[in-house]
Parts: sequence; C-alpha cells; structure tokens
Amino acid sequence: MIYVSLMGGLGNQMFQYACARKLSQRTGMDIKLDVSWFGSGRRRPELLGFCLPESVGTDDEGVSSAWDRSRSALLKAATKYAPERTFRRYAPKNRFYWLGERYLPLDPAPGKDIYLQGYWQSEKYFEGMEDVLRAELRPRTPQADPSRTAALASDAGSVCVHMRLGDYVGTDGQICTPEYYRSAAEYMRSRLSDPRFYVFSDSIGLAKELLGESGFTFVDDTSSALEDFELMRACRNHIMSNSTFSWWAQYLCDAPDRIAVAPSRWHTSKDFSDIYRPGWVLMDPSGRAE
Repeated sequence: MIYVSLMGGLGNQMFQYACARKLSQRTGMDIKLDVSWFGSGRRRPELLGFCLPESVGTDDEGVSSAWDRSRSALLKAATKYAPERTFRRYAPKNRFYWLGERYLPLDPAPGKDIYLQGYWQSEKYFEGMEDVLRAELRPRTPQADPSRTAALASDAGSVCVHMRLGDYVGTDGQICTPEYYRSAAEYMRSRLSDPRFYVFSDSIGLAKELLGESGFTFVDDTSSALEDFELMRACRNHIMSNSTFSWWAQYLCDAPDRIAVAPSRWHTSKDFSDIYRPGWVLMDPSGRAE
C-alpha cells in the first residue's frame, strides 16, 4: 500500500496524489489517502470529489502520519539543518519526506508499504503521467457550465489570468505585481492574434483595483473554487501566479500549443526551480522577461 498524507489546498493535494499515482503505476500498489490533517476549521479534502480510481482508498485515522507526529519536532529540525541526510536516513524504510525545494528521486524498497509526507511540488515526481492525471483530476460532478468551458477551450485566444491574493497579501508569497500581469498580457498580445483575458482571483475586488478593468474580464459570477478551476483549465493560455492552484490549471489544460507565462521567482527566499516546466515564459516582478 502507498499511504500519502493529504494536506493544504486543492493544488497541494493534487501534487501529493500525482506523486503517489506515479509510484502506484511503477509498483502496482494501491493508494490510500490519509485525510487526518483536515480537522475542524481547516481546508477540505476536495480531491476526494475527483474521478479517482475505485482502488484509491481513504484513511481518516492518521495511520500514515502517526509515526511522523510522534517525531515531528525532531523531523522538523533534521529536515531544516540536514535535509538530504534526513531524506537518505528514512528512505530505506520507505518513508519519504519532501524537503521543500530540490527534487530528490524516490526509489522505494520492493515489497514494503510506502509512506509519503509533504507537498512534492515538482513534475519530476510524476513525469509521463499527463494523460492519466487529466482524466482523473477532474470533478466527478462538473461545477461549471459545460457550454462555458467548451467555449473557452475552443477559443485559441482565451487567456486565464490567475491572481493569488487573499492570504498572500503582505507576505513573502506576494511576488506577482501589477507590472508582472500587465507585461504578461502585453506578451500574450504579441503572440496571439485576438487574446481575451479572463481574471480569476480569491479576491476579485482587489484584483480589479490592481489591474484596472480595461482589457480584462473579471470572473466574478462563480460560486466555488472548483468552478473557477474548471474554467481556468479550459482556457488555452495561462498567465500564472506563484500558486499550485495556478500550476495545475495550466498543467491540466490539454491545448498542445498553449502559452504559459510564470513569475521567475516562486518564493522570495527559497529555491523552487524544480517546480518550473520547460517552455514557460518567465517574467520578474517588474515585468521583464528572463
């Protein structure tokens, strides 16, 4: 069995599942999703509403994370000061901890259960899984109007502009500036004959203040983040924020000729270079292409 701890928002949950799904394909082992992190007042395990295989089970008792909780202080210190040494120490026991920045290969010992703890924010953990994940990482019950998603998917000029604001404002997560978005829009205009920009945000009012309303369509008539996500992934092109929600919208988009613009830094102080995909156009906070 592959036990994977689900935690965080939907974007993080998809990274966790994708990593486990690749290991499942390699080993033939089933997946069990540990949802014990989701307590009162926390986010919801929205991934459970997706088209996952029937063989994927859930565990709300924390079987996979109990071992970690009992050693949480030690592990936090160890992964901070000796990350690779910690990874190598526990890897032979098939307990893998995401170190937060660089990709490290997962090579589980055969015949033993596998435990995954962390966010696994790199496509390198699930290379070659695009078709499988596009089929499975969609809600069993569509949230968006199918005619609306079809219109976006058929429009070569549709551009998803994702602005993660909310909990990022005033923190080191606030990397994407109005200059970044405006320059990214200008780049799209130089590449697309008739671009149409659809702005999605967790704070649509603030997004309007930052960008101004001219030239952008602000999507403010949706009722859930899942509905936003379905519309975002339907767009043919993407101006991303430094957000895993944004990352997955462009990854799951099935337009082969899509253009993706992303911030050249994902975090102010940490190296998240392994989260970037080939072919992305990178721009710094001032809007300068790199």
